[in-house]
Amino acid sequence: MNLNTYITAKPFLRSDYTTKDNTKIIYIRITIPNNYLVFSTGINVMPKNWNKKIIHKNDPECFEKNKRLKMLILKAQKIIDKYFFEDKTLTKEIFKSEFFTPNKILFFDWAYKELEKMTIGYGTRKAYKSKLNIFKKYIGNIYIAEITSKMLEQYRTSLMSTSQNENSANKSLGILKVFLNIAQKQALIEKNPFENVKIKEIKGNRKPLLINQLEKLENLKLTGKAKIILNQFLFACYTGLSYSDIYELSDQHIFEENFNDKQGLIIRKNRLKTNNAMSIPLIPKAANIYKNGDLNYKFTNQYINREIKKIAKDVGIENKVTFHVARHTFATISLNKGIPIEVVSDLLGHTQIKTTKIYTKINDDYKFFQMQKLINK
Repeated sequence: MNLNTYITAKPFLRSDYTTKDNTKIIYIRITIPNNYLVFSTGINVMPKNWNKKIIHKNDPECFEKNKRLKMLILKAQKIIDKYFFEDKTLTKEIFKSEFFTPNKILFFDWAYKELEKMTIGYGTRKAYKSKLNIFKKYIGNIYIAEITSKMLEQYRTSLMSTSQNENSANKSLGILKVFLNIAQKQALIEKNPFENVKIKEIKGNRKPLLINQLEKLENLKLTGKAKIILNQFLFACYTGLSYSDIYELSDQHIFEENFNDKQGLIIRKNRLKTNNAMSIPLIPKAANIYKNGDLNYKFTNQYINREIKKIAKDVGIENKVTFHVARHTFATISLNKGIPIEVVSDLLGHTQIKTTKIYTKINDDYKFFQMQKLINK
């Protein structure tokens, strides 16, 4: 009897591990006589949406996930059938060598091609490519299979020994993890080296602007590029939009509509980061910036950050100001003005309220600013 008749490929949920979002990872078990092989599909699912074979339609990505799962199972079954019909014995080692094909694929050649397929914003794409280039300069040309957990930890140490802090180093690793997750889903690697590498985000102390600081910037009389950059920053303060979404904003995304018998402008487009639809009404200050054409000029995020720091310093704002601070400013001021957190969360494009709750932590400067009202009354 051919031993391969006992070989099966079955998917299952890993019961001993739950991800941060309470999902579990689907694994495939290849049962070989006197042995077995288990590997991750890289597909996450809520346990209630798993029925032992496929992902239930309640999962919003069920079609794509089931398609990937079916592809992996068919790939495994094809190898099993090949050895069955040729009456050859299939061992664990032989199966692994045929199922995982990373030795033929150079990581960077593959990663750059995957980057081109991604639906992401200009700024994000540029950041991803930059981080890939830095890693390539550090490690050289390498096959996907040669990337190990130890190598990634050494790379983190190298980044931190140069000019990067731990948070920046972890962000660099986070981008590499995106690509290795894709490699795992494509069955290019048996095990993701990031399974043994922790990426911990250190909470920064990025302070939003206070209302009086925002007013100082609003009252500035600038010309040329400085005026345009300031207005783009203020537009972000008024809308909560990220740099990449403002960079991609155009007339086709702005509509004049009626709100409670009042005419107003509203942004309707998909966010570049998540591709989720957003709708953000423009307050008069934001509408004026749009109408004067200052959003038509395009600058890199690095250039805007450098210039906005100079502008802020000129009016006595000492805390670190970057374009992302505008988003924090919008959130903090909106919440302190009494806008419900659910509304602020939707305007920011957060999928979970707990993300928005980060902005409810009132910093010491804001406490002092508010306490002055007691003295002045």
